[in-house]
Amino acid sequence: MKSLQINCDMGEGTFANPRDIEILPYVDAINIALGAHAGDKRTAQDLAQRAADVGVVAHLHPSYPDRAGFGRRVLDISPEDLIRSLDEQRAILPESYGCKFHGALYNQALIDESLAECLVSWMLSRDIKSLVSMSGCVTKQAKAGGLKVISEGFIDRGYCLHQGSLALEPRSSPKAHLTSIDEIKRRVNDLLLGQVHLVDGSLYELAVDTVCVHGDGPLALPIAQAARGVIG
Repeated sequence: MKSLQINCDMGEGTFANPRDIEILPYVDAINIALGAHAGDKRTAQDLAQRAADVGVVAHLHPSYPDRAGFGRRVLDISPEDLIRSLDEQRAILPESYGCKFHGALYNQALIDESLAECLVSWMLSRDIKSLVSMSGCVTKQAKAGGLKVISEGFIDRGYCLHQGSLALEPRSSPKAHLTSIDEIKRRVNDLLLGQVHLVDGSLYELAVDTVCVHGDGPLALPIAQAARGVIG
């Protein structure tokens, strides 16, 4: 049985958010919002410093420029405008060298070859060394480009198969979210064994390096605590 890291999406609330600060001791890495979907420069830089103080890795968490939609909408945006926005976000944490895209940008890059190529080219040219992601187009291209790929699993979301590939259950589905701590613990144990139960009850092989806690969720702190309790 392999060990797993724990990562958490953070900086999506107000400055010095008590929940973000309380979660820090239970995670190995945080993915910091950079103002495009949520957060701001002050919050991001404060979180990065707090993470450094306790030995937690700070990753970039860039998204489509879409605060109104919390970065969960695929925008009709030119590659040039997207790169311009990503550069603005990257400039907030110039000393961070890992990246996990957010929301629609994360999900679209899994299936859109041209977007994946754009994002990987951007990472390679902006001194980014690693990518946190589910498996898909962007991870294949990242590996080909020499980036370190950190495979991610979700401990609070339902999984399904979409067109033969592993995917997250749509947020509109009643099975989209795991809502009890017991469910979370079972999911973490499954991922430690290299597997995951889909929403239809079937078992699917899934090898991951890190598991995600969504820091904006109401149960973020107990979920992080439960995951740490299982993983050790």
